[in-house]
Amino acid sequence: MRMDEEKDSKIKSFAEDRIPPLIIKLAAPMIIAQLVNVLYSLADRVFIAHIPNHSILALSAVGLCFPLITLIFGLTNLLGPGGLTLFSMELGRKKHERAQVILQHAYYLLFYCSIILVIICYSALDPILIFCGARDEALPFARAYMSIYLFGTPALMLSTGLSVYLSAQGRARDAMISIVLAALANIGLDYFFIFILKMGIEGAAIASVISQYGAAIFVVCRLRSQHVGIRLVLRGFHWNLECVRSIISLGSAGFIFQATNALVQTLFNHRLYVYGGDLHISIMNILNTIRALMVTFVSGLTSASHPIISYNYGAGNPERVRKTIRFTFHLSLTFTLVMWIIIQLRPGLFLALFENESSQFLKEGTYAMQIYYSTFFMMSLQFIGQTVFLGLGLAKEAIFFSLLRKIILIIPMTLILPNFIFPQIWGIYWADPVSQVIGSLATFCFMLLRLKQCLAPLDKSPLSRQNLA
Repeated sequence: MRMDEEKDSKIKSFAEDRIPPLIIKLAAPMIIAQLVNVLYSLADRVFIAHIPNHSILALSAVGLCFPLITLIFGLTNLLGPGGLTLFSMELGRKKHERAQVILQHAYYLLFYCSIILVIICYSALDPILIFCGARDEALPFARAYMSIYLFGTPALMLSTGLSVYLSAQGRARDAMISIVLAALANIGLDYFFIFILKMGIEGAAIASVISQYGAAIFVVCRLRSQHVGIRLVLRGFHWNLECVRSIISLGSAGFIFQATNALVQTLFNHRLYVYGGDLHISIMNILNTIRALMVTFVSGLTSASHPIISYNYGAGNPERVRKTIRFTFHLSLTFTLVMWIIIQLRPGLFLALFENESSQFLKEGTYAMQIYYSTFFMMSLQFIGQTVFLGLGLAKEAIFFSLLRKIILIIPMTLILPNFIFPQIWGIYWADPVSQVIGSLATFCFMLLRLKQCLAPLDKSPLSRQNLA
């Protein structure tokens, strides 16, 4: 009994604390961690943009590797955070042994699948990069970067996929520390390898690999320590196919979201090369990096609200579920509106960091940024909708609305819009904001409908009335 109380010491706040400070307390470390991590990527691109004589090709090469890197993150979401909803629900139900089994499965799924992925990628690296859009002079740069970066895949998947289990136990600061330390190390190593040792794009990849292994060691050690309620125990593990199926089912939404992102990025790379060459591939690379920076706050908020929604849904407390969703949505919408205004008024503010020997880069990049972010504030609707679907275990809905925006909407628009806009290159940039409006509105409206349906039975239960009292 005493052990159960100790295990609940960090997560009981999910059912008791006021929602706004609880979300802020959980989100702050996540936002800081993600911000530092994105700033590392930003610094990485800034360093690459200033590689003498080859900056455009180097930026283009990293952009060409982006679909494959995105797919790696997709597999991580499939196998790691895929079990987070189950894990949090079991904590809400006080079933700690079941939660530990889910954590074990997440670890072994991430580890073994990362090894298989690395073997597949190395066996067909050039064909994969060509499929992603690499050709001519950019292919050797992309090959040089990715052949090194792939060594860090097991560490990347373990650190990213398991850190959410620290946050789900009220240990968001530990998850933050792992990312911050890795990002800071990466920035320092970037400068050392690229400019001191003059290793160019290969130096950037080496820096990434070293920092990824440092983060993985930290996360695994923290999960195996005595300081967490649900520890990662590696001995005595036995595969449970039902558990694997459940993790993959819930994680499939995140995987499809990232996989479709990779597909869209691949299509963008091919179309951008046709109408704008390596210059516009490098511009899109920068826009995606800046976008990752812009969504850090919203991503941290929704990541923090996810386990709170799942916990209280599992505990039969619908009113706390609603309060969590309302607070997260209002704060997310406010932030995205502010960032949208800044981007539209000062689009060159961020791009100036990457200014290089190409005089066209800043001019065309500024206009591309205004188009690409023209409906940025709508992203908050998409984020909150997907978070609610995942938090309530509605995997099918999350999958469908990921496919709606990325497959049903944006791919046809990428192919069609250049035929109606001149110069044609700007039609590609318009595809994303147009699909954002349609997809986000559809996701948000259907989320409201399903939320009402899911919480209605809980509103009528004795446990719910007891919680309200």
